[in-house]
Amino acid sequence: ITVDADNTAYSNDENGILYNKDKTTLICCPAGKEIKTFEIPDEMTTIEYATFANCKYLEEVRLPANLTKIDQRAFMYCTALKRVVQADGSCNEGEFFIPEGVTEIGGEYAFYFNSPYMHIIRIPSTLETIALKGAVSPMIERFVMNKANPVFDVRNNSLIETATNTLIAGGTQSTLIHESVPIIGQYAFYDSMIEYVDLHAGVTEIQDCAFAFSRPKQIISRAITPPALGSTPFQIVQYNGILKVPEEALIDYRSQWMINEIGYLGWSTARWGLVALAEGE
Repeated sequence: ITVDADNTAYSNDENGILYNKDKTTLICCPAGKEIKTFEIPDEMTTIEYATFANCKYLEEVRLPANLTKIDQRAFMYCTALKRVVQADGSCNEGEFFIPEGVTEIGGEYAFYFNSPYMHIIRIPSTLETIALKGAVSPMIERFVMNKANPVFDVRNNSLIETATNTLIAGGTQSTLIHESVPIIGQYAFYDSMIEYVDLHAGVTEIQDCAFAFSRPKQIISRAITPPALGSTPFQIVQYNGILKVPEEALIDYRSQWMINEIGYLGWSTARWGLVALAEGE
């Protein structure tokens, strides 16, 4: 990308990367650029919409200390991403460490890198808002939290909104929903590669698209009263599977979760077998 010197809104560097004029916002790294390592300048405060989207060669990115916002789709389909380096040079392979100072993860698909190398997302104490839909990559295993964060916490590897006890994002290791969490939030396991989920008896609500496009092969729901469902919570679940529920609740689940005679779980294209939990299971 080349910007005319007289342009008052945008600028570029020697590598053809697009910024705003005063270079506080990183706007676009061209997807076709064969760049493996990128160091974001220290003056950057914002990584804009789809900045690194489809940068399939990118393996390492250094985030600046002044960063406050990572916008939607910022790292979408960065399929080779392996390392995120902090301003002080620290780096843990396979971890996306959001720097202290970041307050907002904006829009959808911000960390949908779809990279097999990235497994953990670390949340800073400063984070105040995070997008829901497709917030994380399907292969993310778990979250790690700075315990000083007043808005979010981590329980059983899942990201929880503390004030409402709502699970807002889960990874492939979030199989046991913490007993203090009654609500599975919107898009919580969207497109996740999770294979097994155990919903404790206190779960009361599964919100819109909570498991949409996900891959569970077994779901256990222990509540006698079926949790209330939002809009299309199991939309296009990828695999046929087993739903296990208390024996005395089989009829209610079949009715309220819209499991028809050939096993389609409401709004899903997969077929599910509805069976009773075994004693002691």
